Amino acid sequence: MQGPQIGGTSRWVNEQAAEGAGPCVSRLGFSRPHCWSDQLEWMESHGRGSILSFSVVHRAPTPAFAATTPYVIALIDLDEGPRMFANIVGDNSHDVAIGDRVSVIYEARGDGAMLPQFTRFEG
Repeated sequence: MQGPQIGGTSRWVNEQAAEGAGPCVSRLGFSRPHCWSDQLEWMESHGRGSILSFSVVHRAPTPAFAATTPYVIALIDLDEGPRMFANIVGDNSHDVAIGDRVSVIYEARGDGAMLPQFTRFEG
């Protein structure tokens, strides 16, 4: 499967992951919907959170994803406050439930790209 296109802020996040820094996230999009502010901030995250919502994808959106179905995509509330979408991976990924605790791992995707994925854990 082709890796993600790396540019702009994605390049910075990938560089941080490659250097072993904790995952960093931006409070983008709906973090300030009441004022539509463009004053964004970066913050460090420890890479742990809880599943707010999820979907099990059985039908690949493009042929490039066909070999990976079914897979789980989730909306994750990080412990520090921001939310992000990511895949839930691992042997027990299809047993996912709302409220499950998750922890980030990084998957190498060619050309130095590091894609954040999450695994379930107790705690």
